[in-house]
Amino acid sequence: MAKDRSPKSPRTSLKSSIEAVAKLFAKAKRAPLSRDAAAKAMGYSGINGVSATVLGSLSGYGLIYKKGTDLCVAERAVTILHPTSEDQKKAALREAALAPPLFASLAEHYLDVDVDVLTSKLVQMDFSPESAKK
Repeated sequence: MAKDRSPKSPRTSLKSSIEAVAKLFAKAKRAPLSRDAAAKAMGYSGINGVSATVLGSLSGYGLIYKKGTDLCVAERAVTILHPTSEDQKKAALREAALAPPLFASLAEHYLDVDVDVLTSKLVQMDFSPESAKK
């Protein structure tokens, strides 16, 4: 039986993703790394379901980018981790939060709605009820 999947979007929170990219930046700075080396730099044993999910989220928020077959920490992540001002950090966090197309679309129409309304909308968009709640 096929597993139900929700539409493509980051599977980890922006906060968790920033914590993960901070670990990556501490170990590798902006050096290109293989996916496996990037996972290890973040404290995983290598590429597995969890580390692949985290890397996908980092990419979705624009905190890492591909350089050939390698991954690099993006300027947006460096700005969040080492801002020159609080305004610069807030702007970079907003850019990251709205980087996933789904999140940008939802923010445009559903930013101030009750969580139950947003959850229902996400279920209507083919998210599983569990994913919608997250």
